[in-house]
Amino acid sequence: MTTDSTAGTTVKKHILIVDDHPFIIQGYKNAITRYKPDEFEFFIEQANDCKSGYDIITNPETKDFDIAFLDISMPAYEEKGMFSGEDLAKLLNKYMPHCKIILLTMYTELLKIKNLISAINPNGLVIKNDLTFDELLFGFDKVMKNEIYYSQSIQKMIDLAESEAIEI
Repeated sequence: MTTDSTAGTTVKKHILIVDDHPFIIQGYKNAITRYKPDEFEFFIEQANDCKSGYDIITNPETKDFDIAFLDISMPAYEEKGMFSGEDLAKLLNKYMPHCKIILLTMYTELLKIKNLISAINPNGLVIKNDLTFDELLFGFDKVMKNEIYYSQSIQKMIDLAESEAIEI
């Protein structure tokens, strides 16, 4: 293990979590705050629907987020054309282009997954059924290291689709 001369200082990271299930938000927060606590200090903002997510992202007082966890399916904000976490991800790309986006979904259809990857190009894409505490930390670690993380089911779908691709 190496030590550096800046021991005792932590890197501050701003995180946004948007999910309509408070229990899920709490789980993400529990995992994130346990990630290398001697190296990082996390400031976490949360929203529980498209409206509250929109309000946080577009607020000029909001400091740019380093990473955002966005659930795909949640209550819409029709007045602003926000119908899903996908729309919030596009908004984040516009307002905070350096924010790393981790999308979380229950969708398991290949076409939907491919569309999410194509439209958003997320740093992380997770099928919620794949999610465990350890898996969340593993994926979060990869994204923190500027790597792309796809959960097991997504990776299997992509691999299978590529191996079965038919050239026309």
